[in-house]
Amino acid sequence: MTGRAETVAIRTLQAGAIAVVVAASTLKVFELDRYFVPKEIALHVTALVAMIALVPSLRRMTWSRTDLMLVAFLALGVISSVFATNHWVAMRSLAISVSSVAVFLAARAMRASGHSPSANPVLGSRARTVVVSALVLLCLLGTVRSILQAVGMSLYSPRRTASLVWTSRLDPGSYRAHMLLARTGRGLSRGERCAHARAAANLFPHATASRNAVRGCATAR
Repeated sequence: MTGRAETVAIRTLQAGAIAVVVAASTLKVFELDRYFVPKEIALHVTALVAMIALVPSLRRMTWSRTDLMLVAFLALGVISSVFATNHWVAMRSLAISVSSVAVFLAARAMRASGHSPSANPVLGSRARTVVVSALVLLCLLGTVRSILQAVGMSLYSPRRTASLVWTSRLDPGSYRAHMLLARTGRGLSRGERCAHARAAANLFPHATASRNAVRGCATAR
């Protein structure tokens, strides 16, 4: 690998790691996906640039069992996408998996070519342990969050107020549940319905439906 290609790959992965976290958009065309689409684009661009820069190293890299298992995982993803009921969502999910594996392989290629961060460590041993532990904890919290979202969606029923309330509690980011409770939350007080309307408006302040739902709730408690 040339020094220039290595530098491009490293800087791309570093910038991409930050961009994936902070990327967002306020454009109305992305309304319901304004947090997801920019992050997906950042991930795909990072993977593409890094892989192009590391093509020579990837050709020389020895593939491990882990690499082959990741390829098998992608193959299963392709099969799953073919039989998915919503092909658009399935393809987006598959693209995220492909780019994630590409980023992993890019990092592997740099390590295999001799670029080892341990040669010139920025952080000491104890600091690295703290950082890695924090990352593991964040991944664990993200996993728990995803499980709660899945449970919330399994309880989701547009015609049952109780199930919608549980969905909104387990998944506070469910715009659809908040909107249904704000509009047709049978058995809820005006204050409770307005609370869900405000929650929906906070999630998507530019959405016409949430702005209409929150009107008249200024004095509701």
